[in-house]
Amino acid sequence: MRISLHLLLALSFSSCLLIQKLNHKNYLNLTSKGLEKLEKRGFYKNDLQTLYLNTNNLETLPDSIFELTNLEILSLTNNKLIEISPKIGRLTQLKELSLMGNNLSTLPKEISNLVVLERLLLLGNKFMPEELERIHRLLPCTDLFIYLDSELNDYYNYPPCNKF
Repeated sequence: MRISLHLLLALSFSSCLLIQKLNHKNYLNLTSKGLEKLEKRGFYKNDLQTLYLNTNNLETLPDSIFELTNLEILSLTNNKLIEISPKIGRLTQLKELSLMGNNLSTLPKEISNLVVLERLLLLGNKFMPEELERIHRLLPCTDLFIYLDSELNDYYNYPPCNKF
C-alpha cells in the first residue's frame, strides 16, 4: 500500500490525530499504517522531535527523513529495511534510534556523528559479531542492544562508557 506522506501529514495537521504534544515535544506517529514507501517530498514539520514509523513495510527511507535535524527519537522498528543511508549522520540530535526487527547487517560509519545518542536498539537484525563490535567502537557511549541468539531470544547489552 502506497500512501502519500504529503497527504497523510496534511490530514494529520488538520485533524490533530497524529501530531500531538508529548512533554512539550512534537511527535508524529505513523505506526502500523501499511506504508511501503514514503514520498520524497519533505516533511512539513522540521521541528519534529519524535518520529515513529514502526510496523510498516518500509524497505528504504527518503532523504527527507534525514533533513529532520531536530529529531531526538527515531523509531523504525519492524519494517523491511536492508540499509540505512550515510545521511543518518545528519541527525545529530538523536538520543534514541530503534532499528529493531529489520533486515540490517551493517550501519554506515556516519552513525558515529550521533554524539548525543544514548540508545541504539538493534534487536532482531542480521548483524555479525564483527559488525556489532565495529558499531560499538563507533558509538562507545551508547547503550547498544542486540540479539545474540534469536532462537533463545537472548540479548546482550553493550553498556555505555562512563561519561563522568
